[in-house]
Amino acid sequence: MKKVKYLWQVVIVLLGAWLLRSCGLIWNPFSRYDALKAVINRHVGHAHATRGMNMYTIAALKSKVTEKDIPLLIQMLNERDHVTQMTAAQVLATLGPQGKQVLLKVLGSTPDYRLRTSIQDALLDANSGTE
Repeated sequence: MKKVKYLWQVVIVLLGAWLLRSCGLIWNPFSRYDALKAVINRHVGHAHATRGMNMYTIAALKSKVTEKDIPLLIQMLNERDHVTQMTAAQVLATLGPQGKQVLLKVLGSTPDYRLRTSIQDALLDANSGTE
């Protein structure tokens, strides 16, 4: 009898936690940043034993972000993973004047050569219409 009572208590606690989480009232271990990073990782190209960004990577991330995600994309520019940096730069360049301003600001302040070239390429692509 005690086992049944204990089992019902566990069920009630788990059901309550599920309801609170689904309503957004308790902490979600997967952040928006992690979700966007997962989009990039799911859509990278693989060739010759390397990972690489392609148009599908950019399109997938662009379809998931809005202007509210600009701070997260800025954070992605500081990732060690170059594919993430390039993809974030390309998507920022397509988010209009606000995204381009962010890229120009980062371009002027970063000492990282790879990040600078990624930003320059993204801005050139956006201005030439080959996004």
